[in-house]
Amino acid sequence: MNRISILLLSALLLGSACSRPATHEAVFSLDGASGTAFSEEGGTFTVTARWEYCRYKVSTDADFVGLPAFVYIGDAEGTGSRELAFSVDANASPEARTARLDFEPVDSPSGTNPGILSITLSQAGKPRETVSVTLDAGKAFQTWDGFGAMNLGANWSRPVDWSEGETDTFIGQLGLNIIRIRIPHDEKDWAVLREGCRYAWEKYGALLLASPWTMPAPMKVPQQLEAKKNDVTSSLAPASYEAYALYLEKFASYMQEGGIPLSAISVQNEPDWPATYEGCVWTADQHLSFIRDYGQLVRSARLVTGESMQTTHSFYDPVLRDETACSHIAIVGGHLYGVKPQTYALAAEKGKRLWMTEHLYDESWSKGTDHWTETMEVVKEIHGCLTTGWNAYIWWYGARYYSLIGDGNEGTTRGKVLPRGYAYAQFSKYIRPGDTRIGTDVSGTGSETLLATAFQGSDHLSVILVNTAGSEKDVTVDLGRNAAGAGATCTSASASAADLSVTVQGSTVALELPPMSVTSLSL
Repeated sequence: MNRISILLLSALLLGSACSRPATHEAVFSLDGASGTAFSEEGGTFTVTARWEYCRYKVSTDADFVGLPAFVYIGDAEGTGSRELAFSVDANASPEARTARLDFEPVDSPSGTNPGILSITLSQAGKPRETVSVTLDAGKAFQTWDGFGAMNLGANWSRPVDWSEGETDTFIGQLGLNIIRIRIPHDEKDWAVLREGCRYAWEKYGALLLASPWTMPAPMKVPQQLEAKKNDVTSSLAPASYEAYALYLEKFASYMQEGGIPLSAISVQNEPDWPATYEGCVWTADQHLSFIRDYGQLVRSARLVTGESMQTTHSFYDPVLRDETACSHIAIVGGHLYGVKPQTYALAAEKGKRLWMTEHLYDESWSKGTDHWTETMEVVKEIHGCLTTGWNAYIWWYGARYYSLIGDGNEGTTRGKVLPRGYAYAQFSKYIRPGDTRIGTDVSGTGSETLLATAFQGSDHLSVILVNTAGSEKDVTVDLGRNAAGAGATCTSASASAADLSVTVQGSTVALELPPMSVTSLSL
């Protein structure tokens, strides 16, 4: 522990003629202003001020030192003493710092001035956190399917909203491989949507997930496109179950016949949410009945469950526990509005993929809070999905001011990658489809604020490190193999996809993580 070095400057007594008796010479002194020790945690200390016929003001040049309740001390007409309590805040920085307390006379007998007294404080910096990460390839978890986003922007009326250049940015630059599309309820819009997806499929082989917000109104009870209108909710009419299954198959086969095959198609977007816009409300029993009795009619794409707003397990459980219904689905799809990622043992037991098909964070724009702090919440959520067994993560609108690339609103430039997009790409560029998550063990000082995941492919290894702390962190990663050729990039509040220096020694890589950052280490 470093000790505070306290320098007490002697008072300068400036004598001159005085109208008061000579016995009223001003005197000011401090007791107990030495020998106080502080670590980076900070603390408090006290000083006793004594005065004779003078009044002083206390001030400081540092915002991490708390002044006493009484900043004016003394009395020009008498004598006395007072104990003064000061506080020193914790120092989160590794750099040492100093502060000065000044005691300045503001009132004393004419002709006498005890002068300014000062105390200089020095405080040690916080020791650097050192964390060790050890990989264990002997522990294998889920296989990864990919990262994606919704191919729409602010204009919901258009069935597709990415230009070819923006598709190049999303897939070629940021590493996305899944595009989620909305199935238009009006079939005359299908052609525009199919052509809008052609470039992504033909150039990149992107996986397409199609999600219906609503089926045509005549299939519903009552016949309205909205899930809720005038306090009345709509559902798929039981008599239309077969027609709806054939409708989904018709869309999937239409895309396939046009040379743009779907990877997957879902039963319903947010079936458990009574939206006042396009939607349809399903109970768990209705969901089971439809998939069990008619799910086999959807043959041109893998069938995805209804995409529950909070990935509510009780909504999917009946399907997974029914042998026939379970055989008709390939993917459990769900959203994360208001909930955290969690494991789904039953889905894993039944051999079903678990896809996070929609979520967004945008409150920092309406609440005026820090955008990067919110982006770190996105980063932590992605990490949560990786470590709880999910197989895909799909963001909401790809192009939006709160999203991966700008849309021209809120000061963004249409098509320009945003910091959130760079943070997303620290995962999507390095964890590739087909990679398998392997074990990671994190230990050391500050390990509670370091999140680590590792994915292994046939010819590469990627480790994603998230520093959630507000200070830098020294990290060593034991890759379990020769680390020659290892490199790292990092995105933080101050830099996007910046190269990060690494030191390699045998199988170990050492690197310094900036505060509040996400780093990709690749071999």
